[in-house]
Amino acid sequence: MGCDIIANGREIPCLNAKPGVDRFYLIPRTELGKDAFTITDGQVTAVDASITEIFKYDMRGNDENVININKEETGRSTGATTYNEEFIAKLGTVDRETSQELDKVARATPNVVVKDNHGNYRLLGLSEGSYLNIQETSGGAKTDFNGYTLTFTSTEFEPAPFVDEATVTALEGLVSTNNITP
Repeated sequence: MGCDIIANGREIPCLNAKPGVDRFYLIPRTELGKDAFTITDGQVTAVDASITEIFKYDMRGNDENVININKEETGRSTGATTYNEEFIAKLGTVDRETSQELDKVARATPNVVVKDNHGNYRLLGLSEGSYLNIQETSGGAKTDFNGYTLTFTSTEFEPAPFVDEATVTALEGLVSTNNITP
C-alpha cells in the first residue's frame, strides 16, 4: 500500500475563532467498541442502536476548557502514526453526588463527544475509550476555583473524527434526563 498523497493547501481563515468548549457528552462503551460508530471520511455518520443513553455535561465555555489533538513524530522508528487526544474540562462546585459519579466515569472509560464554541463536535477515544484523571480543588481565596478539573486522554491511529449534524441530532435524542444539580 502506498502512502497518502498531499492534496490541498490552506488559505488564511477569517478572524472569527472562538476558543473554548461549552459541553461534552459521555457515551458508555458497548461490546462493539469502535464498531458502535460509522466513520466516513473522518466523520461520524451514525451510531449503533446498542447506544441507548448518553450523558450531557454543560459547562461555561471559557478558555480553561480545552481540547488538544496532537500528532507527535512517533512513526519514524515504529512505522505507526498515532494521535494523542486530551480534553480538559472544569466543572464548578465539589459535591458528594458528582464525586461518586465521576468515580464511575473514570472506571468506565467512555467515549467522549466534545462540542467546541464553533459548533464542531469531535469523538474522542474511539478505539479504547477515554481515560479520566480527576482533580478536586477548593482554593483558599474567595475567588479561587472550587470544583473538578477533568482530563480525558486517549491515543488513536486516526485524528478524532468530527460528528455530522444528523448524528448530533440522534445523540441529542439519547441524552439522559438523570442529572446532578450541585
